[in-house]
Amino acid sequence: MKELIDYALKNGFLLHPTALSYLQQMEGPLDILKQLKSQNQDILFLDRNLIEHYLKQGRKDEATLEKKVVKFEHDLKIVFDITGNSTCEGELSDFHQYFLNRYEKLHRLLKQRKEMAAAVPINRVGLTLGDTALIGMVSNIRETKNGRKIITVEDKTGSIDLFFNENTHCPHPVLNDEVIGVVGRPSQDGERLHVDEIIHPDVPYRGRKQNRASGNVAVAFVSDTHFGSNTFLKKEWDRFLCWLNGDGDYTREERELAKKIKYIVMPGDLVDGIGIYPNQDKELEILDIYEQYKFAAEELDRVPEDIKIIIQPGNHDAVRMAEPQPALPEKIQKLFKRKNVVFTGNPSEFLLEGVRVLSYHGKSMNDFDRAVKEFKIKDPMPIMKSMLKRRHLVPMYGASTQLAPEHEDYLVIEDIPDIFVTGHVHSAGHSIYKGVLLINASCWQAQTEYQKMMNFVPDPAKVPVVNLRDFRVNILNFSKTS
Repeated sequence: MKELIDYALKNGFLLHPTALSYLQQMEGPLDILKQLKSQNQDILFLDRNLIEHYLKQGRKDEATLEKKVVKFEHDLKIVFDITGNSTCEGELSDFHQYFLNRYEKLHRLLKQRKEMAAAVPINRVGLTLGDTALIGMVSNIRETKNGRKIITVEDKTGSIDLFFNENTHCPHPVLNDEVIGVVGRPSQDGERLHVDEIIHPDVPYRGRKQNRASGNVAVAFVSDTHFGSNTFLKKEWDRFLCWLNGDGDYTREERELAKKIKYIVMPGDLVDGIGIYPNQDKELEILDIYEQYKFAAEELDRVPEDIKIIIQPGNHDAVRMAEPQPALPEKIQKLFKRKNVVFTGNPSEFLLEGVRVLSYHGKSMNDFDRAVKEFKIKDPMPIMKSMLKRRHLVPMYGASTQLAPEHEDYLVIEDIPDIFVTGHVHSAGHSIYKGVLLINASCWQAQTEYQKMMNFVPDPAKVPVVNLRDFRVNILNFSKTS
């Protein structure tokens, strides 16, 4: 009550007791009061009747907005997602084809590196003297008793052990099942290679075209909403929607930014799901998965209709766990009545105003975190850079991220994106790696009991917004109360 009275006095008007009691029955009373004041600058005295009048008028204005002409023409092209293209049946032959395709794709990328131009098959190692280059998939990593690392790599012709010493140039850790280039000196029998340098496919920087939009339009990245959870941040979400609709107590710059939003990208975990982690049911507000999606659809109906929304699944959503994941099932898609909603798989690539976006929920970040001691799940940027270095989203097989053995490995990053976005880790941030803009897209869920047990602290209710013309990044914090 005090904050309502203080706000009224600070802004030069009085609140009748009936207004106070009425506002206190509502969700987010201070936000409502601020909205009323922004729409009625000359107000001197506010009672319940006036509040009801203003709210009723606001609903009329909302109905008028529903009928407005769409002001944007959208330029969205889906380049690829797995939806409708899955071929795997889980047979042993599928796995063989999957890893063979991974090797061939990454082999082609590595051959573009000058160090790998003369790479030879493993069965030819030792046939020539001097430095030798080869390309192989890591099949085993182990250490000797004295701490020396030995890595076994293989190609279609055979396998070989790589021996490392303290002088070996290996700036990035080697992971199981990734494809690497190696430069070294073979033993006399050609059965092992003493490594001088490890080469990753990586992203070239110079000479690469970087796409930009011609118009002054922006995209907002909104991940991990977790609709249906009892820790869903309703007030913060309402502030975001208020800003998006041009309402609320925001600065002129923030209002102008909202007007530029043409797209919202939602990279996974739209709902909280069912049975995702132990005792999750105790932390659910909505216990039925379809009711969770129905609630999600209702909330997204509050987004201005001229903003295109791209929705992907994550590990909490109602699709297969194995990646790549198809788009949400048609039964769920039908709950979303608006024509401005587009569904894609995870990961997916698409063009926004000619800008290439690679959007991936980010489940494999857990595996990177466990495999490399320098990586921390709370800081996703180094992990995202590592994915680009390896040109693969999920290099490790058999870890916590399940892989579907498609006949083609769609998790290889063949085409270099202009923007690479992830979610999953419930934090917000941005960085640049060799001309690629990296975005992690926060969450809309407070810390759960399971997260407390895992000592994980989220950084919620933040929205990275990227101007597609100049790639300027703004991160808006909707956790702020004033």
